[in-house]
Amino acid sequence: NDAHYASETFVTNKIAEAQLGGSGGGTGEGSDTDVSAGTRPWINYKWACIGDSLTDSTINANTKYHQIIANETGIVVQELAKGGTGYTAGYDSSTTFYDRIANIDEDTDVVTLFGSVNDWKNNEHNTLCHEIGAVNDVYDDSQTVIQNTFCANLNKTFDALYAKVPTAQVIVFGAMPYYGVNDT
Repeated sequence: NDAHYASETFVTNKIAEAQLGGSGGGTGEGSDTDVSAGTRPWINYKWACIGDSLTDSTINANTKYHQIIANETGIVVQELAKGGTGYTAGYDSSTTFYDRIANIDEDTDVVTLFGSVNDWKNNEHNTLCHEIGAVNDVYDDSQTVIQNTFCANLNKTFDALYAKVPTAQVIVFGAMPYYGVNDT
């Protein structure tokens, strides 16, 4: 449909406009960002996509956002996604976003983290399941992922990410609106 195509085109063009400046293994030939004119400004750049079911190509949609963008721009995607996961694991997996950072290729130019409703939704009881905490919370290794606050898990994730790929551009997408969770 036209709205879907317009949305895909908008997102593709906006991502193509974000200049990487040749920080990693890309060609650095990203000056022409008019994807609709047939240029592919991100050929040979590498993009690690960390996420939940909205990123995981084995779940739900035939084509995910990163596949559309890769087809339009030429960027090489490394998908590190698993449904039901997030910064604090989620409700049906023990694989957090943090756990996937070790698998990011070291010459990655862009990393996106997309999620996650799974961080605050307890599927069994349809209630909030993680304390938010404070911005400066530090992860306590003597506690479980669940016992640590969301902020502690988030900080642990980003510390590891910047240690693994210090020159990569990092883009974070927050959770989309989710209805049906008792927020009282």
